[in-house]
Amino acid sequence: MLYLYAIAAAGFTATGVRGLAGAPVESFEGSGLAVLATRHEGLDVRPTETFVWAHQDVVERLAERGDVLPLRIATTLDDGDSARALLSGRRAEFSRSLDRIRGAVEFGVRAIGEEPAEVPVDDRAASSGGPGTAYMLDRLARRRGRDALRREVLEPLRPYARDATVRPDRAAGTALSVAYLVDRDAASDFQLRVAELDDRLAATRLLCTGPWPPYSFVDPKGSS
Repeated sequence: MLYLYAIAAAGFTATGVRGLAGAPVESFEGSGLAVLATRHEGLDVRPTETFVWAHQDVVERLAERGDVLPLRIATTLDDGDSARALLSGRRAEFSRSLDRIRGAVEFGVRAIGEEPAEVPVDDRAASSGGPGTAYMLDRLARRRGRDALRREVLEPLRPYARDATVRPDRAAGTALSVAYLVDRDAASDFQLRVAELDDRLAATRLLCTGPWPPYSFVDPKGSS
């Protein structure tokens, strides 16, 4: 069985990188691409917390060597022929994704704090209606607050990134979570801009993490 970590361009060097259970990461090439995987007999691929962290650690070490498309956790194939068939069947998709992320890394920016309400709710309107009116006005205020926060956090950082996407984040206190695709040689400048923006925001604190492999910017069918 092959356990898969990522897709890369043909010629990617994984020599010396160890994967799950200490198995060496190998490159199975075809169609100008490569599947980066380890060989196993009877590997338990249940996605426990320890397993997930081990998988991501391998992907991150591979990403330090060059551009890779992270694959979904617990993706397996039978053998090298199956890997080459995967590359042949999805060559156009994988090639587009590699072009999109080439030379870039992912940063995560979380806004910690309350969602600001851009326009206060009219107390008279709230008091003149019933519970349903109050509920709808509260939802309106929250939506305006989220829109305002996106403008305060998302838009100022867009010029320093190739792309950005808002991510679901249920962590306590997180009002907004955004993933940014940033050129590797602009990583330090991006982090500086986040710090400067954090200093300017009054009620919100920004937490920047990364650089990471571009998990949020690959095709969902192949991503972790």
